[in-house]
Amino acid sequence: KYNNIYKPCIIFFLMPLKMLLVDESITMSLQKIQIEKDLGYQVDCAEKIEQARQLLNDNDYQALMIEPFVNKDTLGPNTPRIEFIREARERNIPVIISSAQLPTFLFESFKLVYGRDYQFFLEKPYFFDDIKVGLKKIVEGE
Repeated sequence: KYNNIYKPCIIFFLMPLKMLLVDESITMSLQKIQIEKDLGYQVDCAEKIEQARQLLNDNDYQALMIEPFVNKDTLGPNTPRIEFIREARERNIPVIISSAQLPTFLFESFKLVYGRDYQFFLEKPYFFDDIKVGLKKIVEGE
């Protein structure tokens, strides 16, 4: 039998982890389904940074997976997506970068630094198992 002190802790562990996915819609729908089905996460998706920012303000996320560079974006460390990544990090939300661009490009073009600005890098194209590895590493500490 549980006394009242332990009931909130039990409820907390039953709640699904929440993740925010920011990318183009073509990529997101399949990833969302796989992450929710296979990992049990609750996944919110946003294509535009304004929508992502609103979701970030309204929710407590345990992870953010984002494509920092979309062809229509300009390069530089002050683009809306890069500023959004830094906002998430200020809230201590671990970030997975999902990009066809190499980490050296991310540093040279956006001044994104591994460890400070993001905790895991997925080079597109990748397999779903790569997402699982990244999430387990940054969220569950494995």
